[in-house]
Amino acid sequence: MLIPHNQQKKVILSNARFKIIRAGRRSGKSTLEIEEMVFDAVSGKDRNIFYIAPTQIQARKIIWEALKSRLNGIGEINESRLEVKLPTQDGGFSTIYVAGWENRENFRGMKAYKIVFDELDTMKDFFIGWQEIFRPALTDTGGGATFIGTPKKENPNLRRLEKIAETDADYEAFHFRTEDNPHIPASEIEKAKQELDFDTYRQEFDA
Repeated sequence: MLIPHNQQKKVILSNARFKIIRAGRRSGKSTLEIEEMVFDAVSGKDRNIFYIAPTQIQARKIIWEALKSRLNGIGEINESRLEVKLPTQDGGFSTIYVAGWENRENFRGMKAYKIVFDELDTMKDFFIGWQEIFRPALTDTGGGATFIGTPKKENPNLRRLEKIAETDADYEAFHFRTEDNPHIPASEIEKAKQELDFDTYRQEFDA
């Protein structure tokens, strides 16, 4: 079970419908989202939860094994489709779908209670897919979305969302650094700071 660090607590306590998390490597963003997805899934029946990574391969590596480990045998797991059907507290079922951005058309016309986008700044044409496929999926449910990533200069989707958050109260932006995660040894962070060039360290660890 997650024991949240201070920056994770801010996300958990936020009532924003759309949450933007700019985060360094190993800062705890994926662990946090596993907990939130499972909580949202079991809290009400017939909820669809989407987790979208840049590719299907990345989705399996980043979240799938960790999600199964967290569930510890609970729910019906479909390995080939990367789906988990979970029993809910009111006697029904909800489903978590794990997928890659290249398969986004598979979600067209579906309803969602929660959508998580991970490694957002590596998703090409993100806002087209968001506006045409995923944002409409939240209309009937009144659901929300979380946008996560370590920033990339060549595809600044996070930055664009942060600009929206400056004027739209439905959005809130958060920032984690790797050093905010107390489970990462300070010696490892210091070693990375010495070995990496300044710009790379700031991007990957300070986000």
